[in-house]
Amino acid sequence: MALVVLIVNPEDMDEYAESDMYRWWRHQAKRHIKGEELYYEVASPVKFNVYEGIKRLKSFGIIARAAYRPTY
Repeated sequence: MALVVLIVNPEDMDEYAESDMYRWWRHQAKRHIKGEELYYEVASPVKFNVYEGIKRLKSFGIIARAAYRPTY
């Protein structure tokens, strides 16, 4: 289990926001879709990238939260 950025409403995540977040995470993020959940596994420093990523997503109007999810 790893700390990840969980997108609350996956349909809110558009192509522009996703590409911007990949750039912000220095292209070191991995997208996971499990069932109806969308979350991103980010590189270290994990806590910084998760919590600051959540704030950045909020600026795009996307609600996200930190969660523990399997990343295998």
